[in-house]
Amino acid sequence: MKKYILTSAVVIAITALILSGKKIPMIFPPDPSIVVAQDESKIAIQNIIDMKYSLAAAILQKNHDKLPGDFTLRRWYGRALMHLGEWEEAARFFAIASYDSTIRGAVDADMERLRFLDKDGSHLASNLGLWERLKVNYAGGIGVESVESIGAGAIATAIPSRGSVAFWSPSGKKISEFFGMGRPSALAAHEGKVWAADMAGERVIRLSPDRGIEISLELSKLNVHGARGLDIDDDGFLWVIDFGGRRVIRIKQDGTLVSEIGRDVLRAPSAVLCIGKEILIAETELGKVLRFDRNGRLLREYTNPKLQAPVGLEKISDGFLVQDKNGRVYILYNEENGFLTQIRTKDAPLITSKFGIAIDEHENLWWGDGINLNTSRRVPADKPMHIVNILRTEAKRGLVEEGRINLLVSILDENGRALDKLDDEAFRVIYKKEQIFPIRIENLSQTLSGRRYALLIEASDAMLPLYDSIKKFVEPFISNLRAEDKTMVIEIRDTFSIARDFTYSSQLIEEAVSRDFNRVSAIDVKPAEALAFAIETLAPTDYGRAIVWLTSGAGIDDSAVLKLGRMSIVNQTPIIILHIGDENRMLLEILAKKSNGGYFRLFDSNYREISKLLSEIKSGRYRITAPLTLPEPSDRGKWFDVTCEVRYYTETAFDKLGYFAF
Repeated sequence: MKKYILTSAVVIAITALILSGKKIPMIFPPDPSIVVAQDESKIAIQNIIDMKYSLAAAILQKNHDKLPGDFTLRRWYGRALMHLGEWEEAARFFAIASYDSTIRGAVDADMERLRFLDKDGSHLASNLGLWERLKVNYAGGIGVESVESIGAGAIATAIPSRGSVAFWSPSGKKISEFFGMGRPSALAAHEGKVWAADMAGERVIRLSPDRGIEISLELSKLNVHGARGLDIDDDGFLWVIDFGGRRVIRIKQDGTLVSEIGRDVLRAPSAVLCIGKEILIAETELGKVLRFDRNGRLLREYTNPKLQAPVGLEKISDGFLVQDKNGRVYILYNEENGFLTQIRTKDAPLITSKFGIAIDEHENLWWGDGINLNTSRRVPADKPMHIVNILRTEAKRGLVEEGRINLLVSILDENGRALDKLDDEAFRVIYKKEQIFPIRIENLSQTLSGRRYALLIEASDAMLPLYDSIKKFVEPFISNLRAEDKTMVIEIRDTFSIARDFTYSSQLIEEAVSRDFNRVSAIDVKPAEALAFAIETLAPTDYGRAIVWLTSGAGIDDSAVLKLGRMSIVNQTPIIILHIGDENRMLLEILAKKSNGGYFRLFDSNYREISKLLSEIKSGRYRITAPLTLPEPSDRGKWFDVTCEVRYYTETAFDKLGYFAF
């Protein structure tokens, strides 16, 4: 129990009130449980700084509801969850923290990093959502709605008010226009031709720029009521939206019905997009994008609180675009995990229309607004870009008027891999916006000594008969690693998936390897939990780090791959998988790719190629030091934002790194 002591200043103030005859205000000591929560939360924040994320998350989970007004605490909780692979929950807490305008810049930066990280095996540069509006000088004022790119810069447009489809050259000259349709509502290009869905005529039509209508397929015999959209898959089949029938049909190019999907799910389908063996459908009434396989099995739903009624879909190199009925367009960066980010111009969100969108071979965006044809050029994404994540901030007093701030940051390149060198002039530290300081950068990424690896060997029934063979591989493998770097630390742990043989398995492991290696410890948990523990254990290592996992593939599933892949990315800890057998091979290959690691069949591989891969692993971490003028005495203890200036494609932008306090 804390004691509350009245200082002499308080006693004097109370005495003055008594002598003045005024009523003495009630003094309520703070709720002890609140004080405890505040003290524990400070410990949790320090744990996050020390990269002990699980411990911090456990404390903050218990205490964050007791401190409802502490938005900074929620931001820290979000950071812990991000490093633990709980990205949906992290995003939720970042959103709550953003209500505090004093830290909104830092929270926005956290959210952007989360979006960058959420991509299969690589990361997105921030200019991937940037399109520049261009003026076009053709197809103006004639009622353009649906648009389609047909290659080599040529464009096809649907003009429902005229019942026509027009073709335009790259220079804007009309090549041709063909009439005789009821209401062409959607276009899809295939092998230099364009297919048009005629919603009023209940048919789909194939046109060529020089000959016009070549094929007309009547859909009324298939009980189609409103051919609202269409696309063509890799095998040349047409997928046509039957708006009235609340389904999407698959037909051959001669009009033969092959199959249908979505009848029990769809309410108001408005656009369809074929991606490989899967089909995406924009569902206007439900406000979602639905992902099916070709057999009609619903695989995923994508939505966003800001997405109202999706009406258009287009594939791009790093995901796909979703057009909303209000004209806003979102990038779904990752088809698996589903982060949607609104695309924008340099100064504002990009607003299109409600009639669908098209992407050409240069990923320029085209749309009709019911009157004119519009386009925006995509800003090239192949320019240098750094993704910066602050891991630790330390401010120290120096001289009377100066101090310094040390930032430990991880920096990735535009492909999501650890950056092994950094131009000192690429970054500058900004303090209180108006003060810019030179910085000194210590490269911890390029160092080849001091690396740390965790070697995890599965203890299970499937592995027991093979331990002698495993030992023959592991022994020269470890010796080769140590020969390259005598300062590296190797931890050998055995994971475990079958409880009944745990004691026996652990003894066997010890007998097999304890004579040759310094440390063997048994972890009585599932493989996914052991990997998560190893990632978090290695996270504080500033130099190169990786996990080598010998496994049969038992005990791993989709959810484990998702979480472990996220943890390995955000903590920059690649996973090298040495697989024995065939169980869950595809999942293990996905996990290795997500983590920027490697997948090997143990007995089909040479230990030297695995050692070579490990020797190329960089940490991506840098220590940035900048001198700072100490805050005024009245500002001591306050949090100040630290910003890092980052050189982007054509302009200088600012990436909020974090906060510090003296």
